[in-house]
Amino acid sequence: MKRIVYSVLTGAMVLSMTACSGGGTDGTVSVSLSEPYSMAAEFTCGELVGTAALSYLGDDAWEAEFSAPDSLAGVKLAFLDGNVTASYKGLTFSVPQTAIPVKTSLGQLFDVLEDAAEDGTVSCKIKDDSCVIEDAVDAGEYTLTLDKNGTPLSFAMPNQNLEMTFSGFSGGAAQTTAAAGATTAESTETTVETSETAAQAE
Repeated sequence: MKRIVYSVLTGAMVLSMTACSGGGTDGTVSVSLSEPYSMAAEFTCGELVGTAALSYLGDDAWEAEFSAPDSLAGVKLAFLDGNVTASYKGLTFSVPQTAIPVKTSLGQLFDVLEDAAEDGTVSCKIKDDSCVIEDAVDAGEYTLTLDKNGTPLSFAMPNQNLEMTFSGFSGGAAQTTAAAGATTAESTETTVETSETAAQAE
């Protein structure tokens, strides 16, 4: 009798564990990634470990500025129209060899985020209040995890030995800068007009 009870309890525990470790439930999450935003990324790409500030500038334009490792600190990669340029303190040069693997991985990440932004919603597996997207691009399979508000949390591509985690998501930074520039321009125009009016009065 004890064996029967033990077997039943064991079976129930296995079923419970299977349910808890399942693939989640199908669902959708709204994303707001079509406007400019920025976030910090900690990454491991093969043997390269580092951190970078990622910025989406709009119109398929991206920037990644590294703060680690030391060999890449201060280097900025600009992604625009399928081309990637590197710069350091305003000087432009070819992409360093040490940055090429992560450059390729970042390009894949940016393509995935742009695809997620197109429809405004993404289909995914809901796990622990997170939205997990498992799909593939030309470079291989990937997993993109968003929070319930559609903010990127992590990105991984096993075949490239890539793992990234994101933090400090901030939207509208580029727009704010543009608005500030417009205000400065308007102020300059007002000053010019005021000067011309004063000159005419004299």
